[in-house]
Amino acid sequence: MGYKQVVPLFHPDGPGAEVLQAMEAVLADKTCKTADFLDVTLDPSTGPWSLVDRALVATGESGGTGLPDFKAVAVTKILHRKRPNLVPIFDSSIYQFYLGQKPAPGAYKDTPRRLWPLLQADLRRHRDWIQDLIVPIRTPDERPLSLLRAADIIVWEHTASGCAA
Repeated sequence: MGYKQVVPLFHPDGPGAEVLQAMEAVLADKTCKTADFLDVTLDPSTGPWSLVDRALVATGESGGTGLPDFKAVAVTKILHRKRPNLVPIFDSSIYQFYLGQKPAPGAYKDTPRRLWPLLQADLRRHRDWIQDLIVPIRTPDERPLSLLRAADIIVWEHTASGCAA
């Protein structure tokens, strides 16, 4: 991500300001601070997840408006850094792993919304196994590796290396 994608976030109004405001709402919300993706309801109209969903929708991807080259993957990577237990990283490898096809370019709303329940159910099933794997692992800044980040790494490595299913 370069300056061309970031600068619009700091304009006083317009699509960039809307995305930044929506992301800041996730960071400011006290329930989002402690919420866990594995435990939240994925209803886009209520609870901590609704704020995450709103930030993703604010990119305007579904309507073809919004910020050029600033899409769901960027929002999830940014929010994951600050809310690593709530916000999974959305990318085409994860999507393809769970749904068997790459997401349509520029899609949001229903595209990632198909992924979240599958990812959540799978991580609930494998929570203990993943937690055991990551206990000793720290990020470069000495934070514990989150289950969501570990899952992202595991799935990405699986798809990149062509592991047998």
